[in-house]
Amino acid sequence: MASLDVNRVSACQVQEIRLDYTTCYKDATSELTTMPSDNVHSAFKNYTTWLPPQWKVTNKSVTYDGVTKEYPLCTLEFSIPEDMGPPVLFYYHLTAFYQNHRRYVRSFLDKQLKGDAVDASTINGSDCDPLTHDLSTNIDPRPIYPCGLIANSMFNDTFSSPVMLNTQSGDNKTYVMTNDSGIAWSSDKKLYGKTKYNISQIVPPPNWRERYPHGYTETNGPPDLSSWEAFMVWMRTAGLPDFSKLYQRNDNETMTAGRYHVEILNSEWKRVTGSHWRLTTLTLSTDFPSDVYAGTKSIVISTRTVMGGRNPFLGIAYIVVGGICIVLGVIFTASHLIKPRYDLSLASLGSVPYADLCSAGNLATTHTCLGTTFPPGTNSLVAARRSPLAVIWGEARPSMLAALLLIVSVTNQRSLYDL
Repeated sequence: MASLDVNRVSACQVQEIRLDYTTCYKDATSELTTMPSDNVHSAFKNYTTWLPPQWKVTNKSVTYDGVTKEYPLCTLEFSIPEDMGPPVLFYYHLTAFYQNHRRYVRSFLDKQLKGDAVDASTINGSDCDPLTHDLSTNIDPRPIYPCGLIANSMFNDTFSSPVMLNTQSGDNKTYVMTNDSGIAWSSDKKLYGKTKYNISQIVPPPNWRERYPHGYTETNGPPDLSSWEAFMVWMRTAGLPDFSKLYQRNDNETMTAGRYHVEILNSEWKRVTGSHWRLTTLTLSTDFPSDVYAGTKSIVISTRTVMGGRNPFLGIAYIVVGGICIVLGVIFTASHLIKPRYDLSLASLGSVPYADLCSAGNLATTHTCLGTTFPPGTNSLVAARRSPLAVIWGEARPSMLAALLLIVSVTNQRSLYDL
């Protein structure tokens, strides 16, 4: 049974289901079986029609640039116990993937992403290192497009739109979601452009070899980054190791309650090991092998309310900051009760010993008050302010920092040059 969130009865409920499919290709069989409960997390008000999610793994033939291969296909079946109003957002969720590493975050070349045909020498001296040029040869190497670690590690599992099963008409109905518009920030779109490189000048990143088995060709050319929003989403690096990125969405139609399935295609690629220049040992792995860094992969189908999406960070931050303010308030109150500060406001100057002495004399001439000599023309208000400071300095002996704070407090927001 899925774990239930304590706030699912909230009036501003964010409906959500998250399914961890990391081990689907190892644990699932060719027939539908129930997913482990630890892999399922949901947040709905009504669970009367809830059925535990199931999964299975099969094979699917896919052709990339004339090369056909069998790839593992993970199918997830799950229930939506109540209607989910638009917008319905489909995310992929990764854990333990540190996109915030200093070297990783800097590993791109902005001019190349804008579409400029940057020469090899410029790329070799950029932050894209070590993924700057074709690593398979050291003879006239061609630049990698797009270069850098971020582009090379792009998440490339492929998800279908959810398909509703057993509808009243007897036919399955696809809940169409778009993944080519509306998923990237509008400000990010200005950072990307169609490349000016010739196909013969560049090679794809090493981890893109399944999509480009022959490199960039006339029939399978380099992607147009100006319209590839999935790439823009990935290039906006996350600040925390656990994050969700938007994959597709539906802003117009309600996702009605029922049983759905989603297909997840995970291709295979040959992982490169060995020297910097030449390929050596080749081993088979998944296209985005999260198990090698002890991470997980999940799909998240969610809605949002006027308060935003489902994200506990702000709530936790408000509670922590509020608790710190309460503790500091208690400490400052106790400090004030035990050892209060001197009151040096203008209204209390008359209660300070000898405060009137400096304003009693003839301030038109040079005069001395409490060991301080004032030149002719000294303002009486300035002298009155200086008197309590002299008394406190002689009796309390505060630190230099405390004395500076006292001077600022008695200037009544006037310039210190008035003293």
